[in-house]
Amino acid sequence: MLTIADQKARILIVDDNRDNLRVLSDFLDEIGFEVWVASSGKIAIERIEYAIPDLVLLDIMMPEMDGFEVCSILKNNSLTKDTPIIFMTALSDTDDKIKGFELGAVDYITKPFHQEEVLVRIRLHLKLHFLKVTLAEKNELLEQLIQNLEQKVIQGNTKLEQATTELHETQAKLLQREVKLEYNSFHDPLTGLPNKARLLTQLNQTIEFSLNHNYHYALLLLDIDRLKLINDSLGYSKGDILLQEIAIRLQNSTGVNNLIARLSSDEFVILLEGIEHPSEATELAERIQQEYLQYPYELDGYQIFVKANIGITYSFFGYHNSTDLFRDANIAMQKAKDYGKKGYAVFEPKMQVDVLERLNWENELRLAIKKQELCLHYQPIINLVNNSLKGFEALVRWNHPSRGQVSPGKFIPIAEETGLIHDIGWWVLEAACQQLNFWQKHFPEFKGLVLNVNLSTPQLRELDFIQQLKIILNRNNVSGKNLKLEITESCLLEAVEYRDKIFNQIKDLGVKLCIDDFGTGYSSLSRLHEFPIDTLKIDRSFVQRIDPCSDNITIAAIITLAKSLNMDVVAEGIETPLQRDKLKDMGCELGQGFLFARPLESQVATRIIQDFKILTDNQSYR
Repeated sequence: MLTIADQKARILIVDDNRDNLRVLSDFLDEIGFEVWVASSGKIAIERIEYAIPDLVLLDIMMPEMDGFEVCSILKNNSLTKDTPIIFMTALSDTDDKIKGFELGAVDYITKPFHQEEVLVRIRLHLKLHFLKVTLAEKNELLEQLIQNLEQKVIQGNTKLEQATTELHETQAKLLQREVKLEYNSFHDPLTGLPNKARLLTQLNQTIEFSLNHNYHYALLLLDIDRLKLINDSLGYSKGDILLQEIAIRLQNSTGVNNLIARLSSDEFVILLEGIEHPSEATELAERIQQEYLQYPYELDGYQIFVKANIGITYSFFGYHNSTDLFRDANIAMQKAKDYGKKGYAVFEPKMQVDVLERLNWENELRLAIKKQELCLHYQPIINLVNNSLKGFEALVRWNHPSRGQVSPGKFIPIAEETGLIHDIGWWVLEAACQQLNFWQKHFPEFKGLVLNVNLSTPQLRELDFIQQLKIILNRNNVSGKNLKLEITESCLLEAVEYRDKIFNQIKDLGVKLCIDDFGTGYSSLSRLHEFPIDTLKIDRSFVQRIDPCSDNITIAAIITLAKSLNMDVVAEGIETPLQRDKLKDMGCELGQGFLFARPLESQVATRIIQDFKILTDNQSYR
């Protein structure tokens, strides 16, 4: 897309390599420039006799008449002496560059070139050229004014001084615009960090130098986690403030000789130059995570903890271009997301195989949804006080035809990443309500049985969520009071107006809300009263840390506060009688875990209900 300064700009490309001519002319023509081409210096000189270009891209290494000779001829021609000339060359010798600048060239582009870099340099020098033309016209106008004023020097002395002042002001403004223009071309306006164009320029120079010398570098690609969640919940202005603070912390984390750039909305890059050992990059990644990003940011009353997933790659792999370098750094960054706790990963060639394997998983998951390979298992939720059956949690499983049963931890992240979580989420709700309807018909005495279903944040954001939920409840003749939707703590950070509205609409249907894995996210105990939550689920990580000789203050505090807010508390991951008894002593009335039963197929879960029915009947008989 053309900028104002680009409009109708005529670009002459001179290169004896027809492939280069074709690639460059096609690219610039698509942008919108008027492109002329010449396959030799002689043709270029003849072409300029008929029309003058606004800028010349000139190859140096050409037969008969090389680029230096063509440049000399153009600069000695009064019509083309001010036309900006950018040399394109594979030469890297300093003397060649000095010669080109002495002849009048304004810039060098080293082959092989990156199209974005070419475009940035063309636009920069076109703008500078047009500014110089404007300044020359101002000077010409002033000279004419001075000649007129000399005829009336006595009467016009004041006007002359005023015109001189205006000239100085104009020159100063033009100079400021020129400096600002060059700065903005290579810097991110939000953070002030170098932008992608500046990064690519430096990176290409570093790659070339590394290939020809014993010089090593590392590239760290940082992806800021949950930035979209921050923007959606607190607003983009707060997200921008967060990015500015992150940029400052990153600048403080490394030396001034290393380039830190903002690549995209939530991605930063650190180019670590002149390293002697790979550990310098991993140590920097650890320092960023542990010393600079682990401390919270205060935004709108929330303490926001930021995590960066960092992918690292090195010059030791022999990169010849920035494209391959970014590809491998991105692969390593994606792997860092999978690693979780460590927060960074170093690229290894086998990771490319892992990427292909992940694509296979995605394709197989799409087929699994169509072929109905997904199924639900049900884990009982038990009343710890009287050992009665309170309900079940519906958990999705994948019966893969060749891989066997696939755990949700394997395919749910892929579903969330690809958007398949929407289709899976609606299927789970439908299947769960069908099962609930079956149990209600066959076990009317268990009319209070509640079925918990996990709900993803993307599904909750759907505009027709309430409408679709109503349809499923009505279609399966299920009362909302028998359904409980489990949400994560991150749901509570959604835009407040939307969040409160959707929560209230859910409650109007009689459906209950439960916070799953409480204690692992952003919520705080002090803010629980703000949300219409019926149940808290204590994460299994807390249950596993129960100490028989301790007061287990954290769990006790969660249970006490929840009960004071009239919320039920369910402990997840109970595996031992000791854990059960301790939780019961602390006032936790509900629990689930392997101590009672693993997630069960529907037929087995039905038999569990039958067993509880028999037990209840016997107790009533007695």
